[in-house]
Amino acid sequence: MKLTKPKVYRFLIVTVILIIVCFGLFQTESFKEHYRAYKWKANRLSNQNLQVYSELKDLNKNDYIKFENLEGFNVNKTYNYARVVRITKDSVSIKPFLFMNGIKLKDIDNYYDSEKDNLKEITLSFDDLKYGICDSYLPFIGFKFCGLQLLNSEEKLRLSSINNSNEPIIRFSDININESGKFYISMYNVGQEIYMQNIKASQDSIRFFQKFKFPYLIGKKDSRNSHFAVAGVGWNQSEDAEIEFTVVTDTLSTKFYRYRLSALGEFTRKFERIN
Repeated sequence: MKLTKPKVYRFLIVTVILIIVCFGLFQTESFKEHYRAYKWKANRLSNQNLQVYSELKDLNKNDYIKFENLEGFNVNKTYNYARVVRITKDSVSIKPFLFMNGIKLKDIDNYYDSEKDNLKEITLSFDDLKYGICDSYLPFIGFKFCGLQLLNSEEKLRLSSINNSNEPIIRFSDININESGKFYISMYNVGQEIYMQNIKASQDSIRFFQKFKFPYLIGKKDSRNSHFAVAGVGWNQSEDAEIEFTVVTDTLSTKFYRYRLSALGEFTRKFERIN
């Protein structure tokens, strides 16, 4: 059947409207995907920064500072590690270097020991280092108006971690909570060997799967048991919740380190040392 002109016009108008609606829905879903990805990454970086601020307060000689590039990686110019060689009240002297053959501390140590006499020493203020932590992460843009340049010719870098070897450093990796309230939290230790003493939750409904007995050994950085998990049931996602746990450097120690993981709304997971 041949379409008359009015029907053809109506058909074209409806087709255009459908295309616009579909495009609008696609754009909306696309925006939501980008927004969710941004929120999760921003939250991960926020937790990373909390840890770096804490580690910077306890900075020690021979610690390693790890950097990430903000402006695209250039293997001929970019540093990704620095060894702390001197600390004064107001400044830190470091020897930056590029090491791409692994992340194990013993391998980084070996490389630094073989190259240290050839590395340039740079002195920075603590304010410079704090500026390099980069608290500003913007949607669709990333990091802007932050970072530090160790030399004028270098790209901008951000501090992503500090490895202190003289104390435990527990880092939060991820938390998965399903609709039934089951949860799985993964973490890892990049400091010295420690023992978990206890764990508790703010929601009375939360129960932990205790597959281990306290005190529970958590290995030092690079060891087989440096990664560990906490799992359980009864996590109500409609409410904010917190878990806290305490670790010690050895079972006879009187120095306790307390950590808190807070789940605040859909996107925010805040992990921090609280003593």
